[in-house]
Amino acid sequence: MSDPAGGPAPDIRAGLEGFTQRAEASIARLRDIQSQIDALVPPQQAHAVRAEMDGDGLLVELIIEQDLPAAELEHEIGLAIADAARRRPTPDPAQLQAGFRAAARAGELDLGRILEQLFAGHDPSTQPAAHRNAHNTVEVSAQSGFVRRVRCDHAWLTSTSREGVADEVRRTVNEAVTASARPGRA
Repeated sequence: MSDPAGGPAPDIRAGLEGFTQRAEASIARLRDIQSQIDALVPPQQAHAVRAEMDGDGLLVELIIEQDLPAAELEHEIGLAIADAARRRPTPDPAQLQAGFRAAARAGELDLGRILEQLFAGHDPSTQPAAHRNAHNTVEVSAQSGFVRRVRCDHAWLTSTSREGVADEVRRTVNEAVTASARPGRA
């Protein structure tokens, strides 16, 4: 299963590299399809909230620009995060591959779990477990490093400053994304 240098065997390494190439091609095709859909039916845009993500899907910025009723603010936060996810930089394939190789060398890679997570992502009835902050005021559902839903306690939204809401949502989203983005790791 492993070569004398301690890494995965050449056939496993070749399989992972082939899988990576197919995944990159699939991601490029999905982005193309999404662009075509967006051209036909432009996605809703947030008007009172701005968000930016890095290549790992972590929120690096969440700014609430105006006060809104709680339900509308919750909706705007979701729209801003969805827009940031569409615009986020593409992850570096070499970095992803290095991460998988390191996990394989450390014995932390579970191919069965990777396949389970990949196929679960295609089933819309599969809902990931929600990640909640310590105060149960923010709930984030994320799967395979992508945010699927953000919900907030409406009483908390109306009684907390914009900056406080933005910080807590950003922190909770990043925790949920990080926890969900470890495919196949024990």
